[in-house]
Amino acid sequence: MCSRNSLFVDQADLEGRFDAEVVADGGYTPRYNIAPGEDLYIITNDAPDEIDANHAG
Repeated sequence: MCSRNSLFVDQADLEGRFDAEVVADGGYTPRYNIAPGEDLYIITNDAPDEIDANHAG
């Protein structure tokens, strides 16, 4: 089943909430309609202080 996601908080709130910094190429842009297969902003165990874009697949 397909689904959509949204991530629409501003960058300062996102970084503050997770105590991490956005390092994604192109920066961060809030989005209300993230389709399957589009990049999502993630935090990994390998870099818990970084928010980066990753292909959702």
